[in-house]
Amino acid sequence: KVGLGVRIEASGGSLTVPLGSDNSFEMDTEAYDTGGMYTVPNDFVTITRTGTYLATGEVQFNGAAAERQVRIVVDGDIVELAVDSGADARLTGKASALLRLTAGQKVTLGTFSTAPVPVTDFNGVNDVWLALQWLAP
Repeated sequence: KVGLGVRIEASGGSLTVPLGSDNSFEMDTEAYDTGGMYTVPNDFVTITRTGTYLATGEVQFNGAAAERQVRIVVDGDIVELAVDSGADARLTGKASALLRLTAGQKVTLGTFSTAPVPVTDFNGVNDVWLALQWLAP
């Protein structure tokens, strides 16, 4: 069987993480999709084969004295998150998880920020992405 994998990216040059929770990105670029799991302009991946997946999401944040989170969200529920509370000039936030997923479930990349102003100035592709790789039934 051919392994299933997908990586989607947000390519905009002025993406923003607003103050507060339950934020997601407008994903608009398919880097690869070997399982028909992503359709532009959706902001999510739809699981096509039940099994165990490695899910990884990354956001390149600009500096802000705030708590910043990268979240992997399945059907609206946070299943994994990475937290930073520093004021780094540039922060790579990355969340990864092994997940048991069922065909039809939707996976998104979420964020959270307590910064008093939106976190902006993303540089484009590779600054915001979500990837899933099917590993086993």
